[in-house]
Amino acid sequence: MKKNSKGYSLIEVLIAIFMFSFVSLGITRLYLYTFSSESRNREYYYAVKLAEEKILFLKNIRSRLLAEKPGLIRETIRFEVSKGERVEYERTSLVEISPDEMVRIQVSVSWKPAKRGTTSEYRLETFI
Repeated sequence: MKKNSKGYSLIEVLIAIFMFSFVSLGITRLYLYTFSSESRNREYYYAVKLAEEKILFLKNIRSRLLAEKPGLIRETIRFEVSKGERVEYERTSLVEISPDEMVRIQVSVSWKPAKRGTTSEYRLETFI
């Protein structure tokens, strides 16, 4: 570039555009990753809450569990985890009673979001 020139050369402008594009692309990717992580965390939160809710319910009816025949219970629950995004959760509860009347409760919650093809699962187990 000439010393008495008052503008930028084409190379300088192209380098500035390239650097701006590179930084913008990085920020965009970070934003998209954060958004998808937040969505996955929300789905996981609902799964944990569903499992804990069922464990508390079954703990509170321990005497009824001992009187009834234990077994496997399946439920399907649908939530709208965010605007326009519905997730279907399947909650499976397994109740086993040992000869000494110890009750084992295992709750498994699995879900498959519509936007992603992977199935996730959360398990919780307790003894009463």
